[in-house]
Amino acid sequence: MAENEVNKNNVAHGSLLSGDENPFRLSDRQKELCRRLNQFFKITLNKEDVAPSLLFHGALYTMRPMHRRQNPDWMAQAAHSLRDILYPFYKSGAIVKREGALIQYGSVGNVDQLDKTIGQYFGFLSDVAHHNLNTAATNPIINGSKKNPVLITEELFENVVAGFEGVLFETLRRQIDAHKEIDEYIRKEIEDSEALQELLNINYDARRYFYSKTHEKWLDWLWENGFLDVIKEKSEDPTRYSYRSPELDYLVKVATKMPERVADIMLTVAISPQHFNPEVVDRFLWICQSLPAEQLARIVPKIRDEKWVLLMEKFNHWGFEYEKMMEILANAKDYSSLLILTEAILEVRAKEDISKKSIGIIPDNPFYFSNLRQTKVFEHLVGVEDTHVEPALTLATHVMGNIVRLGETEKNSIFDINDKHYLSDVDFFTIEMGDERNISYRDDMRAQAAVIKTLAQRLISSKCADADAAKHFYETHIKPLPNSQSVWRLKLFAISLCPDVFKDELRAAFFKIFDYEKPWPLISGAEYEWALKKGFSALSAEDRELYVSRVLSYFGDEDKEEWQKNSGWCLLSSAFAGLTDKKKERAREVFGRELDPNYQPKASIGDFKAGFVSAKAPIDQEALSRMSIPEIVEKLKKDWAPEQLRKQDKEQDFLKPLNAEGMSNVLKADIVNRLKDYISNAFHFFDRDHLDSHYTYTFLMGVYDVLREKKYPANTDWSGLFKLFVEIVDSAKAREFVPGVSEREISDTWLVGWDAVHNAMADALQELLKGSGDQPVIDFSSCRSALLQILSYLLIYPDPEPETELKKIDTIERDPQTGAERHTGSDPFTAAINSVRGRAYQVFVHFTEKDGLSLPKNTVPKLSADVKELYKKCLDVEKTQAVMFLFGNYLAFFYYRDRDWISSIVPQIFPADPTKNDLYLAAWEGYLTGTLYQELFEELSDYYRRAIILDPAQYPPRRYSKDLDEGLATHLALAFSHFSNFDFNSDLFKLFWKTKNAKRYKEFISFIGRSCISRDNARKWIETHNIDIEKLKKFWDWALKNCPDPEAIAGFFFWIEAERNVFDPVWLGEHIRMTLEKTGGNVERDSGMMQSLAIIAESAPEDTLKILKLYFLGPKGLGNRRPWFYVDDELMGIFKTLYNKLVTKEGIYRLIDELLPIGNGQFWKLKDVINGK
Repeated sequence: MAENEVNKNNVAHGSLLSGDENPFRLSDRQKELCRRLNQFFKITLNKEDVAPSLLFHGALYTMRPMHRRQNPDWMAQAAHSLRDILYPFYKSGAIVKREGALIQYGSVGNVDQLDKTIGQYFGFLSDVAHHNLNTAATNPIINGSKKNPVLITEELFENVVAGFEGVLFETLRRQIDAHKEIDEYIRKEIEDSEALQELLNINYDARRYFYSKTHEKWLDWLWENGFLDVIKEKSEDPTRYSYRSPELDYLVKVATKMPERVADIMLTVAISPQHFNPEVVDRFLWICQSLPAEQLARIVPKIRDEKWVLLMEKFNHWGFEYEKMMEILANAKDYSSLLILTEAILEVRAKEDISKKSIGIIPDNPFYFSNLRQTKVFEHLVGVEDTHVEPALTLATHVMGNIVRLGETEKNSIFDINDKHYLSDVDFFTIEMGDERNISYRDDMRAQAAVIKTLAQRLISSKCADADAAKHFYETHIKPLPNSQSVWRLKLFAISLCPDVFKDELRAAFFKIFDYEKPWPLISGAEYEWALKKGFSALSAEDRELYVSRVLSYFGDEDKEEWQKNSGWCLLSSAFAGLTDKKKERAREVFGRELDPNYQPKASIGDFKAGFVSAKAPIDQEALSRMSIPEIVEKLKKDWAPEQLRKQDKEQDFLKPLNAEGMSNVLKADIVNRLKDYISNAFHFFDRDHLDSHYTYTFLMGVYDVLREKKYPANTDWSGLFKLFVEIVDSAKAREFVPGVSEREISDTWLVGWDAVHNAMADALQELLKGSGDQPVIDFSSCRSALLQILSYLLIYPDPEPETELKKIDTIERDPQTGAERHTGSDPFTAAINSVRGRAYQVFVHFTEKDGLSLPKNTVPKLSADVKELYKKCLDVEKTQAVMFLFGNYLAFFYYRDRDWISSIVPQIFPADPTKNDLYLAAWEGYLTGTLYQELFEELSDYYRRAIILDPAQYPPRRYSKDLDEGLATHLALAFSHFSNFDFNSDLFKLFWKTKNAKRYKEFISFIGRSCISRDNARKWIETHNIDIEKLKKFWDWALKNCPDPEAIAGFFFWIEAERNVFDPVWLGEHIRMTLEKTGGNVERDSGMMQSLAIIAESAPEDTLKILKLYFLGPKGLGNRRPWFYVDDELMGIFKTLYNKLVTKEGIYRLIDELLPIGNGQFWKLKDVINGK
């Protein structure tokens, strides 16, 4: 074998043998560079037969010492080989320029700077290759210049080649390569700070990847070499943060394995307003909750002294980390550290800060946490052992004092400070831990009060036998607190713990009320009265006598109001145990009632009373059932009239009021049990001058409930009910009912008006006509005349009216956050079914149906003359959007019963008069809401044309039950997919797609997908309904070519259901790809597409690859399009399928490489595809 053949063979295997048999081998790094060079050429130049690695091999081989001796021109030849690696990208007319080549290849890092450096190397190598050594000597790559050229020696050239090799290696680094280098660096435990810095500087993903993979053994080295110094940096914007520092994530990860060392690091990081980084504090707090107690104890003074709670004010909402820290310290019984942490948590805001934040009369939270209870700080504070009770009380009272000092100072007042945060719902004598409702910060204030009460009780009560000790605790911790009402009440509690010890203090407190003309602040709340109950007997007999006399004199004066006398009565009832019989009698004479020895003081604001309101009736169900119907009605008119029931309600329990609602409930229950009696006496329930309309309504709704639940006897005679209806109709002829009154509020209940009665009439009639199947409840023929009479009345009843309707429909609210307006009123349909005339119209539909069934079988048309007359009469006078909606909605129902007649009045249903635009659109909305019929569709072609060309700006600004654009598109989409004669050549189809409206386009496209393709059992449904699949496929092609709106084209993602087996997978893959190209990678519906790609990948791998690239990267490879995406087994399966196919192997490799840096590592798992996992 010739020597050159041997050398070629060795080059292919990464080595080259010289003639002297000394092996020439590449380092692992050089082998990797060769792989990258070959890959680079393959991707950028699409040439697999070109191996730039051979040029690199050749250059290195030429530079061997023994070849230098044999070849004087070795330097120029080596330089020529190396510059030829880059020449395809530098030559004039290059297919791919170097900048574009690097981007195309996927190079990461500072590509611009690397490209500039490579250009300098290319210039140097070119000059040396062409023997232009004088020019080469001035190249900046060797620090040369025209003024200071550098002599090119062999050693310098070797250094340049080594540098060139390093720059090429760095330049041709892709993200996967970066990950591999980082894995290798960690595996070999290299500890080369310069090399690591180069890797971390590649990009954020490389930095994040390194810290996610490295372990705790690296901690000291990383810290000592400054790699974790980012945690010392101040935030650019301390008002916001996100988790963007992987160094902090690393500390969190290793904290459980090296807690002491992590604590050491944390202690060196200064936290202050001038050097504040909220992310650092946040992650430090997270670390703290995993530290053992001995290390946490080292950190908590730092938390307190550096005021972390204050600094994190904008972000402290719950305090879960603090809860865990408190638990750790409590379990370790390190109460000293626990109190330090408690002090940090209970930091009170500055007075000026509170003033800035308070709104109106409601003060701002004095604490920095939105919900202190989450931290469990109060529970742990009262749970300290006896050795720490006094420091715990010192801390708790200190916090209370700071809160009190937030109030304004008062002159000429009983108290020096006016409490800003009143404790009106607190009673220091009865409050206990766990009583709080945990609704707002006010409950934190209650918990704080409970803590002080509990600790004071533990400390002082236990020393009642040691007067000096008890007084010491009181005078040290309670007495020095600022003089405010809340502190006054606390002091009353404290001195009542040992009445004999504090009898002097009690006497002074009791008699203090007589020093002021208006002593109400002193006795407000429950504490003063409780102090009397607990300590009044400790006073001397003379003092007790004097106190009672002064109370009777002051509070029992004839000029005093009743509430003031009641205050005196409460005081002496509290002091009852210390009163003589004579004083008790005197108190009875003064206050007009006996003192209550069992009197229980209550806080100014007591506990809330909650529950369900259950109204009562004046009679029970059994007693009512024994009364005749006329007797019941007479009672309803008089004793049980709503206003009389209110007067009879002596208990005044708001949860169990005696009112008309309670009476209605028992009445409706009685109707169920003896329906026939009630129906035969139905006429008694209408007496508009004497019987409240609420009871007429109750009767009708009772009947309606029986009908709806089908609990009526089969042989019920309903004539009595019709008699009632006719009486109401006749009464209206004599004196019209006042419309617009559906409800009236009477004290504790709502009473319905006559509009509601008429609604109930319509509801009952509808149930009578509906019946079961085709059979109404009543005999239709015998009741027809009465039904028509009642309907003729209800269909002209003045509810709704245009004016009142507008109030319901045109309601607009403004979003307090964005300022955007939104329509919150009723849509016409909702307004219709909640109106008399709307409900009557629905009854009219049922009447018409039953009327048609009563005609001979082959009768055409099916509309009777009187029915048409009533229909036309109502249409002629209708002026509301609500009822016009129903005319449109039931158009098909009447059309198929008399096509010619309905066709003649369609112009009246959809008026062309511009002044009636709102009525037209309400009717059109109603029509679009209904089912599409081919004959009617063709009949109304001019109206569809009118709707298509109508500018949506003319739509009234209100709520819609069916969006007009979506409804129109839905009808046309139904026509296109179901009617064979509606196709691409139809005038309406052309007009629809010619008229620009992206919303309509999108709904047309997506509706076909939702209704035909993405439904269950789609293939069978399509065959059953004769859907032309080829027509739909042609439409997809047509839309991609003719629809200019990408958002509308996104509607095709409802067509993507490969598992439904509607479309051929190869064809579907091609069309998904073309759709994504049109939408710019935007997808309306992800799940269906991913499920489909799992199928399509097998038969259309190249299209699937392009789909994935568009989906994840967009048409221009922008990346970061789906940061929330989760790589699940389904997606992994798609990538594996494509990686295992030769035509897509390299492409999926490149896609994974591009995805790695996107997001926060969620695509790293895709490397398992390449690694064969």
